[in-house]
Amino acid sequence: MRPRSNEGTRRKSGIAARAAAGFACRSPSREAEREGASVASGGGGEGAGPEVPEGGSERGGVLLLLSTGMVWLGSSAPVAAAVTLPGLFSDHMVAQRNMEVPVWGTDTANQSITVKLGTQQATGTAGADGKWTVRLPAQDAGGPFSMTVTGSSTVTVADVYVGEVWIGSGQSNMGYTMQCGYAGCAMKDAATEIAAANYPLIRTTNFSGRPSATPVSNTSSAKSTWLVVSPQTAPGISAIGYFFSRELFNNLNGVAIGLIHSSCGGSCLQCWMSKESIQAIPSVTTLLAQFEANPNYTNVHNPYICYNGQIAPLIPYAIRGVVWYQGESVTWGGDTYRDLQVGLINSWRQAWGQDFTFLITQLPNYNISSSGWPVLREAQLQASQILPDTGISVNIDIGDPNYVHPSDKEDQGQRLGMAARGITYGQTDFAYYSPIYDHMAIEGSSIRLTFTHVETGLAFKGGTATGFEIAGADGNYVTATAVIQPDSTILVSAASVTAPKNARYCWAGNPTASLYNQGTPALPASPFRTDAPALPAGTVIPDAGVVGGKDGGRGDAAVIVLKDSGVVTTGGSGGNTGSGGATGSAGNTGSAGNIGSGGNTGSAGKTSSGGNTGSAGTTGSAGNAGVAGNTGVAGNMGSAGNIGVAGNMGSAGNIGVAGNIGSAGNMGLAGSMGSAGNAGSAGNIGLAGNMGSAGNAGSQAPRTTGVTSKGSSCQVGSRSNGTSDMAAFALGVLLVLGARRRRRKAHEDGQ
Repeated sequence: MRPRSNEGTRRKSGIAARAAAGFACRSPSREAEREGASVASGGGGEGAGPEVPEGGSERGGVLLLLSTGMVWLGSSAPVAAAVTLPGLFSDHMVAQRNMEVPVWGTDTANQSITVKLGTQQATGTAGADGKWTVRLPAQDAGGPFSMTVTGSSTVTVADVYVGEVWIGSGQSNMGYTMQCGYAGCAMKDAATEIAAANYPLIRTTNFSGRPSATPVSNTSSAKSTWLVVSPQTAPGISAIGYFFSRELFNNLNGVAIGLIHSSCGGSCLQCWMSKESIQAIPSVTTLLAQFEANPNYTNVHNPYICYNGQIAPLIPYAIRGVVWYQGESVTWGGDTYRDLQVGLINSWRQAWGQDFTFLITQLPNYNISSSGWPVLREAQLQASQILPDTGISVNIDIGDPNYVHPSDKEDQGQRLGMAARGITYGQTDFAYYSPIYDHMAIEGSSIRLTFTHVETGLAFKGGTATGFEIAGADGNYVTATAVIQPDSTILVSAASVTAPKNARYCWAGNPTASLYNQGTPALPASPFRTDAPALPAGTVIPDAGVVGGKDGGRGDAAVIVLKDSGVVTTGGSGGNTGSGGATGSAGNTGSAGNIGSGGNTGSAGKTSSGGNTGSAGTTGSAGNAGVAGNTGVAGNMGSAGNIGVAGNMGSAGNIGVAGNIGSAGNMGLAGSMGSAGNAGSAGNIGLAGNMGSAGNAGSQAPRTTGVTSKGSSCQVGSRSNGTSDMAAFALGVLLVLGARRRRRKAHEDGQ
C-alpha cells in the first residue's frame, strides 16, 4: 500500500480547474492526477493508457477490444490504394468466430467490393458517398488467414485470426497498463508478469478516438494498430484487458482472443451513453438540457461525447462482449446510476444489433468517507441483475485503501474472465461467480441470510466473520455475529438488538471483507444491505443469480420473479389482459396471475391521495405476470405488444396486447409523462408515447436522488418524478427484445 502523503492534496488542487476547463483523454500522469483528486473529493477521474508502441510481428491472436481509441490504418496495402479500411481491419486483427462479421471501408462511388477471409467471402457495392459494408458469413475459429478486399484496388490484411473479440471500456483503471504510467502507481508483480506475457494468440488494440460533439463515422481516420502480446508489447497494454484475455485463452482450447481497448480517464458514465439513450431516461433530462444550453465537448464529465468519439466508430465490429470498469467519478444516487448503466448497456446492444455479454467491474475497497461508494456498488450489482447476459466481478477485498488505482490487476482481470466463462461460454462446472445476497428471514432475535452461487459452500477468511452489521426498527446498526449454517445460509445477531429488522455486509468505503465461496480461487461475496431499493417490477433472477439460457447464456426468460427486500412472489400461469386493451379488473385472468396483493392506484390511477404506486400499488389487483404476460417467449413485444411484466398499474391501465403501461398510458422512448395517460385502446409503444405510472405522475412532489459529493461534476441531477425505474426497465425490454428479433432474423436469413 502506498501512503497518500501530500499526493492527494496535489491532485485535489488541480482537478477543479481542469474540470471547469474541460479535458480530453490524454497523458496517463495527468489523467491519474485527475482521477485521484476527483475521487478524494467524492468524484473520481483517471486517464487513458499511454501510447502503445508499434510491434508484434508474431502470428496468432487473442482480441481484446478496449475503448481508448481506434486507428485508421490502410493495412498493408499501398497508401495510394482506392480501397481504404479503418484501423480495426489491419494486420494481426482478430475477427469474431461463429458470427456474421461486418467489414467496411471506402472506395470510389458504386464500386463493387469483394471481401475474402478464411473459408468465407461476401460481395457488396459502394454507395454514392463511396462507403461500403459487407458481411462475411459466420465461420469457426482458425487462422492465420489473409483477408483480401478487392474493389478498384486490392488491400490485403495479414496474420488474421478468427476467435473471440471483446471491448474494454470505462475509466483509467481500464486504461491502467502493465507498466503503469500514472503518478505513484505500479502494478503488482509487473516485471514478472511482463516477462511471462508471451501469448501470440492474444491480440489487443488501443483505439485512439477522442470525445466528440457528434458521432464519429466508423470510416474515420482514427488510428488503431493490433499488437501481438509479447514481453515487448505488454508494457503498453491494458492490464485488466490482458489478464481477462489470458483467463479466456487458457480455458477456451487455444482460441485466439482479441481486445479492443477504448477508455478515458476521469470519464463519467453518461459520457459513454448515446444522446438518444440519455433522452429516454426521465431522471437525467434536466442534465441533458443544462449541458446542451452551454455545451463543453471536451469535459468527459459531460453527456454522450465519449460515446460519439470512442464507441460509435467501433460499431458494428463483431464482438462477443464488453468488460467495463467505471464508477470512481461518481458518488451520487445509486438508483440514478443504475438507470444510466442499464440504459448504456441496452443502447450499446441496440446499436450493435447484438445481445452481447456485458461484465461490470464492481468498485473495490477504497478509504473514502463518502457513503456514495457502497451505494454505487449496489447500483452496479442491481444493473447486472436487471439485464440478461450481464454479470459483475466483485473486488471488495483487493483494492488499495490509499490509492484509487489498485495494483492487483491480475485478480480483477481473472475474475472478469471467470464470469465470462460461466455466463458467456457455459463453463458452469466451477465456481465462476461471487456469492450474491438473495433474501432474508427474521427468526426471533436473528436474521437468516440466503445467497446464490454457494454451490461450493461459504467460508470466512481466516475463520473470523467481519463486516456484518444488524439493526432494529430504529435503523441504528451495530456489529453483528455471523454464523454459517450447513445449508450455506448465515445467521446474524447482536445481543443489543432483540428485534432485528435489517442487516448489511461490508457497507463502507474500505470495509474488511471476510465472506467467500470455497471455489478455486475463492471469490468474495458482494457487499449488500437487506433494505436495498427494490428492483424494477419484472426483474428475473433465477437461482443461479444471473440470467442464462440456450446458446451459451442467451435465451428468453419464461418466469417472472420479483425480489423486493427479500420477499419473493411468483406470477401465475395466466396473464393476458386481452387484445383490446381493456381497462379495469376485467383485463386480468385471475388472482393466479397477480404479482402482489391489492394495491389499486385509485379509480383514475392517480399517484396522489386516491392511490399508491409504491410498494402496495405497484402491481394492482388486475396485474398479472404469468406465462402469457411476461417478456419471454409468450410475451411478444412487437406486433402483439405484450409487456405483461408488472400487471395493471391502475384500475384503468393494463399491460396487455395493446401495450398500455400505467393508467392506460402509452410508453414510448421519449417517455413524456401526461397527467392521465392515454385511456382506451390506444396502447401504442412508440417514439412519442406517454409513460404514465398509473396515470397522474405529475401530482407527486419532485424528489432528488442525487447527493452532491464535494464538488464532483458527475452529478446527474434530480428525478422529476418517481417513474424512471419503470421507464428504464420498459426501455430495456424494448431494446433487448428488438435486438433479439434482429439477430434471429439475421440468423434465419443466413440459413
